[in-house]
Amino acid sequence: MSQESKFDQFIYGKFVVEKDSEYRLVSYSENLNNNISVLEEIHEKSYYFWGSQSSDLNRKAVGICRNNTRILPEEKEIILIQAAPAFNKDKGIFSRGGSRSFFQHRYIFVSSAEIAVFNNQICRLLGYLGNMSMPTFSSLNQFDDSEEKSWLLGPEDFESLLAKETTEKKVREAIEKVWKKLKNSEQNILLQALDVILNGKRLLITDQNPKKTRSPLLLLDNLLLFLPTNVRNEISLAIGSVDPKYCNWAQIIVKTDSSSIGSFPENMVWLDFSKEEFDKEEYLDQEYVKDFIAPNKDKSENLITICEYLDRTTKDDSDNFVWEFQEVDGWLKLNHPSLDFIFNYPAEKRDKIEIWRKYIPRMEEKVKSFLHKFGENLSNPDSQNLELLEIWWEALPIPENNGDLMNTLLCTIYRYLPHKFLEIVKADHKFSDSLEILIDNQFIDSLVIDSLTDENLRNDILQGLQNACLELIRNISQRSIEYLDNKSGGRNTPLQIKYPLPPQPSTKNYPELEKVIIGCEKIFR
Repeated sequence: MSQESKFDQFIYGKFVVEKDSEYRLVSYSENLNNNISVLEEIHEKSYYFWGSQSSDLNRKAVGICRNNTRILPEEKEIILIQAAPAFNKDKGIFSRGGSRSFFQHRYIFVSSAEIAVFNNQICRLLGYLGNMSMPTFSSLNQFDDSEEKSWLLGPEDFESLLAKETTEKKVREAIEKVWKKLKNSEQNILLQALDVILNGKRLLITDQNPKKTRSPLLLLDNLLLFLPTNVRNEISLAIGSVDPKYCNWAQIIVKTDSSSIGSFPENMVWLDFSKEEFDKEEYLDQEYVKDFIAPNKDKSENLITICEYLDRTTKDDSDNFVWEFQEVDGWLKLNHPSLDFIFNYPAEKRDKIEIWRKYIPRMEEKVKSFLHKFGENLSNPDSQNLELLEIWWEALPIPENNGDLMNTLLCTIYRYLPHKFLEIVKADHKFSDSLEILIDNQFIDSLVIDSLTDENLRNDILQGLQNACLELIRNISQRSIEYLDNKSGGRNTPLQIKYPLPPQPSTKNYPELEKVIIGCEKIFR
């Protein structure tokens, strides 16, 4: 039997012909042949859904998690898990001569690319897997059912799930058929759920209302739409008859049976849709949720735009696409989204400026990297990129002690938007208030004045810079004299400077002034 087109996988259970058979590895694909002990540990020490084996014959569960082993190539970074009572189509559920039934667990190793072909509808994929039959075995890799042809699952077994609709259609349907039909309180709960997992906590979702009107899987798929595709694959899920006390590997648990919850970990928050509230008071304090998703919860077109962008977002290590996470107790906590996400976020210009004003200081290195590469592949950057330069200037705060970012931004504006640069130099208080720090950061030296081909515009900019430097020198001179005057208790007439003085030994009494004059020299040559 060829296994080349199948996923690597194994089943953990019992041999049905042995009356006293213990739980063990009962079948595995040939690529896993040399890793028997590791496969057993995957189930026995890491990835299971409940503790002691239950006599509940309806107990089933599915899940998805990261593959933290090294038994396969690193691209097989995801494990799909299925658990169900042992079942034979001729013999039914095994009762082992009156004793309790036993359960089997199937573990399938897949890559992010193989998951992506299902259009990232992870919960739909898990629901489909949970309805698949799992064969029983009389001995290692030996079927108990003589008619069984192959127990291995491959991509062809999931073909009916393959997305036929476009990303845009899938997202629009999810927002319009699920999100918009939720009550306001239910939308708020899902936003709080998103807040929980992005704060590095764990989430338990239940719906104990006997008259269920919604599918937890649809709600969860809708929730995951608010995350980039590559981040969804980082979140481990367990769905079904799951005991949160024992299922320590899943960040999100959707418990679909009615068994009692009991105790659960301290870092887990319980959301029961029948109560429409959390078990402990939670607020929207995660900035991504509060700043980007919550303001649009009643704006379906904006949500669709956001989710379409997120659905196309795959792993990219370039600075403007990286989402910044940190690890908290083994779970990922989001610090801030990527530059590209904020750039594409649907908002009015004034709102965009406020968002950038908040996020630029913590993303300074990424912004500088973006500016250094700005236009390197384009002789004429598009209007959106040019508008971004203007928005960043409006949003950028006055530097307190390091003008490196403002320096880089102004040099980029000078190169691509010289008329805007002239406007800034002549009349922008932010520029004049920052000029001393900019000069200290070699701003004048960084400007390539002669690169501008329009001679009239270049002269206007040069004059504007000279005037700004002279004004700064006057102000610093006045401050220095007033300081000495106050120190001596005397009175002096304010110094009037019409041109910058060449540095002389006498300026040693005014080191601040001397530094600025030297920094401005280039602009007067």
